[in-house]
Amino acid sequence: MRLRARRKQAQDARRRDVVGRKADERRTQAMHEQGAHFIKNYELARMASYSNYPESLLAAMQVKSLVGPRGPIADQDISVSAFQLEPGTVYGGHAHPHPEVYIFLAGTAECEWGDETFTAEPGTVTHCPPNMSHALRVTSSEPLQAIIVCWAPDGDRSVWNGISTLLETPRGGACPHMR
Repeated sequence: MRLRARRKQAQDARRRDVVGRKADERRTQAMHEQGAHFIKNYELARMASYSNYPESLLAAMQVKSLVGPRGPIADQDISVSAFQLEPGTVYGGHAHPHPEVYIFLAGTAECEWGDETFTAEPGTVTHCPPNMSHALRVTSSEPLQAIIVCWAPDGDRSVWNGISTLLETPRGGACPHMR
């Protein structure tokens, strides 16, 4: 009798373990649900290294590619990323070969796009033509969040081979007013 009881307990424990694991898998799947044409509840990730960006900037920056050549939703002509910078972060002057649109969702930042300076806040939309220097400094006490949309103009996919590079000014820093 005792042997049967122990076997039954062991079976019940295994069944609970399997049921628990399946429930965990369903929760994880629901949290990160994704198909060929959609993503739900994506998570931002810190960039390990990129171009000539300093560690201090990378530590304050989180990005998730959503659509694009390297995104979970594949497309060779457009890139859509979720982007976040921590409060106080200076993202110095940089440029890249592809055009870019920022759609600001949360937080505020002082921005310099080419010769223009402005404050970005939720609802601000910006356009940056190819190779134009742009910079920002997060001024809010909350993280700056934006969706960034880039594309291959006229189908020129070679723009994806170029990387963003922080630019130096004659005084040795990126965008002097951003310091």
